[in-house]
Order: sequence, then structure tokens, then C-alpha cells
Amino acid sequence: MKPNPLTMISGLALLLAAQDALALTSYTNRVPNIGALGRPASCLNCHESSGPPVTDFGADFLDAGLSWIGTVPRTGLALWATDTDGDGFTNGAELGDPNGTWRQGQPHPGGTIYNPNDPNSHPTGANVPPTVALTSPANGATFTAPANVTITATAADSDGTVTMVEFLSGGTVIGSDTTSPYSFAWNGVAAGTYSLTARATDNSGATTTSAARSITVNPAPVPPTITTQPASQTVTAGANVTFTVSASGTTPFTYQWRKDGVNIPGATGATLTLTAVVVGDSGSYTVVVSNAGGSDTSDAAILTVNPAPIPPTITTQPASQTVTAGADVTFAVVATGTPPLNYQWQRNTVDIPGATSAMLTLVGVTAANAGNYRVIVSNTGGAITSAVATLTVNPPANVPPTVALTSPANGATFTAPANITITATAADSDGTVTMVEFLSGGTVIGTDTSAPYSFAWNGVAAGTYSLTARATD
Repeated sequence: MKPNPLTMISGLALLLAAQDALALTSYTNRVPNIGALGRPASCLNCHESSGPPVTDFGADFLDAGLSWIGTVPRTGLALWATDTDGDGFTNGAELGDPNGTWRQGQPHPGGTIYNPNDPNSHPTGANVPPTVALTSPANGATFTAPANVTITATAADSDGTVTMVEFLSGGTVIGSDTTSPYSFAWNGVAAGTYSLTARATDNSGATTTSAARSITVNPAPVPPTITTQPASQTVTAGANVTFTVSASGTTPFTYQWRKDGVNIPGATGATLTLTAVVVGDSGSYTVVVSNAGGSDTSDAAILTVNPAPIPPTITTQPASQTVTAGADVTFAVVATGTPPLNYQWQRNTVDIPGATSAMLTLVGVTAANAGNYRVIVSNTGGAITSAVATLTVNPPANVPPTVALTSPANGATFTAPANITITATAADSDGTVTMVEFLSGGTVIGTDTSAPYSFAWNGVAAGTYSLTARATD
């Protein structure tokens, strides 16, 4: 076998260049420094313990109990004894040195054996890929189809030259440039969303692809077509007037309303509102709807403004009244103005349902009808509220309650000390009974506040007694 010496430093890792180690990942991934452990390991995991490597590279690199040929364990066997590709050379072929010529201080350009934490240990022959970045269009830029998009990029190579910059859309090359400044005119681009990148190639064949930028090409705008025309109107002076229009086509739309062919300043929405119109606002109204594709003018909407009516004036106000419960009450108002006049009576500022004439009649009033009454008189010219008329409802004369003893019977006798239950009935025709008192000789001996009314008079001494009951409403 052909010897292959190489001095290695502490923490040495193995990384293989793609062109020289196409099928060797399964081997190099087993090296403890870069394989399953995923972290630097002791030098003795890979190297003989005899000291710094001064012998052939393979002889100094142990198998460390791993399987380097198929599934056959090679514990204790120096890695130099492995010839997996059968070319008659040591492991140099298996580690990116196909000719077995990697010597100490003479790194092979096709391989990379170095300590990744020590830039000084990197092989001097390794090619550094170029750098590349898109400079235009901006990420998220929008265009209108068919779009003409100029794509530009910057590219550089620290250890050589950039031979070509390719421009890609979604991974497909759409153009290229071989000289700086690098650019490509992508013309006639259809509507859609595109992911753009640039790919630089250096003089050693290494390539780098830039970060992607997204652009959107919107469809060509469809000119507006008015689908709902503004409608003609006839109103009375003082009214508010609204004209509206709707259109189909590519948004956004712009609007310009006109009166008698002259632009109305600030009237630039789909709706035109005229507040408190006067006779002078009468005329022909149109609107021009525009977008990036063109414009369309609406049909004329004719506005006719008639003179304003005379608003109502109250000439006779409703009068306040004081009555006794059960009486009928009438409030009346007299007003002038352009007919028809409308009326709405209110009690305590709340509308009374159905009370919509010049007179308000209340039949058989009770205390619940008391309050402040007024009427709102309106027509197309406006509205006016009457003065407040206060209704006071006095209660009727009070009817006293009735009361009668029901026991003991008149003339009843008992033996001392006696326990006597006294009962009574009581009622009130225009209210309620709040209390019944029981008296002996005019002196209260007990009370009850709820029916049936009774009192237990216990331990009564011998004697003759006059009992009565007194009800309060």
C-alpha cells in the first residue's frame, strides 16, 4: 500500500469535498469528531496514543471500534489498512485523496481535512465560492401585466473571478449576464407571483444562489363599466339628497361628480350627498368613474328642488288642569303652517301611542295619568313643540273601613282566670285595612295587622268586660 503521511492537530475533524467523496459520507459520519456525537471529542478517539502523528496518516488514524468495511468490525486495526475502493492505495482515496498523494504540508485541493474551529488549519487549496445578492426589484414589488421587469444583482469572488450570473424564477433560469453590473431585462411577464434568485458561478466552477425576492404581477386592469346609474329625484328645499353609482372593472376606482358638466370640488366618492338642498341645487348630475384602464361617465340624474313649506307655528297652547280621579280630561292645541300638519302628544317626554291629532282626551283619569303633557306639531318644513300642560289628579274622598267582632258571643261567660280568643272581620271599600285593635272598656289589649284578625286574651280575672274592635285603613 502507498503511504500517506499528514500531521493532524488536536480536535481534528474530517470534512469531505463533494467531488472527491461522493459515497463516503457513511464513513466520515462515523468519525467521533463529526459523526454521531455531533461535537468535538478527545484526540485519542481517533489517533494512536504514541504522541503527535509522525507516521503515515492512515497508520496514525485508528478505527476506534467502528466498522469501516461493510459491517465487519475493525477494532484495533489502523485505518491505513482499509482500502474500500480497491485501488491499491491507503485510506487517502476513501478520505478525498484519490491518488494517495496527500502529504504533510501538501494539502490536496480536492479534500478538506481540518479543524473547523481553527481557520489556520484549513487547507490552502480549497476554493471559496462566490457571493451574490439581488439588488432589484425590491422584495414584494408589484407590476402590471404584461410587465417589463429589470433584475439586477451584485456578485464577487474573493479568490477568483465571477464568470456568470444567472437569473432564475422559481428555480428556472430566465436569463444571464457575464459582466458587471449584472442585469437582465425580463419583458412581457404574465400575471402571477414569482420568486426570483440570482446564481453566481466562479472561475473554479463553484456556485452560490442568492436569497429569494418575491414579486407580484397583477393582471391588466379592466376599464370601468357603470352597472348602477344615479337616479333622478324631486325633493323639497331643506331635504338631504344622495346620489349613488356602482361600477364593475378592476379596482381601485376614482370618482368625480359633476353638476351641469362642471366638477363638484371634493365630490370624489361613489356616493354624493347634498345636505339641506335649496332651489339653486336643481340641475343635471353625472359622475365619471375611472381606473388604470380607462373611465366611464354615468347617465344624467336630474334633481328638482321645490320651495320649502312654511314650518308650523302654535297659536293656542294646551292648558294645565287639576281634576279629581275619575274625571275626563281634554288637552287641545291650535297650529298654523303648510299642511298637512302632524301631531304627536307626549307624557313626560314619552310618545303616547295613537295620540296623533290636535286634541288629546283622557277618560276616567287616575293618579297614574298625572304628569306633564305636550305635543309636537310637524310638517315637511319643520317641527315645533308646545308648552307643557300639567295634569294634577286628586284622589276621591276617603271611605272609612268597616269592622265587627265575631267572637266571643255577646253575653258569654267564662271562669277566672279565663283564656278568651277575640276575633273580628274588617274591610275597606277604597283601600286596605292596615290594623285591627282589640279594646276592653276603651283600653287596647291587643292588635293584629292581617286577616283573619284575632287576639288571645289570657288570664282574665273575674269581672264584667265590654269588648270592641277598631279598624284603621
